[in-house]
Amino acid sequence: MSLMSTVQKGIARASKLTASFQGTVLMKPWIGESGKGVIQYDTPVSIQALFQPKVKQYSTPDGKIIQVVGILTVLDPITPNGASKRQEPVDPRDLFVLPSGEFSPIVDADQALYNPETEAPILNMITLGKILS
Repeated sequence: MSLMSTVQKGIARASKLTASFQGTVLMKPWIGESGKGVIQYDTPVSIQALFQPKVKQYSTPDGKIIQVVGILTVLDPITPNGASKRQEPVDPRDLFVLPSGEFSPIVDADQALYNPETEAPILNMITLGKILS
């Protein structure tokens, strides 16, 4: 049994063990912009995720102030949307609707554990927040 196989089995087990702690979030996949520059989203997709509220602020090197509202940990694979020019399976332009009904954009979607053979993520961590200035 390879190390990747062991890791995948561990993540699947963690998903089952934490199922009662996971909440349903809606992912609104970004699919592009209209000819008039209006952002377009596809039909929302329900995803089970662990949500860790984490309120903090930080400044980026270019002077933007970011307020983080929490981190989503998705232990099951997210099906790619397939729209052109998207980063799959989670694009930084996607929106998430938390169980509370609050909309939250993505601050960081690049935290994932990838299977090197398939290049597909087997675990996603998505930091949600907003740019304050």
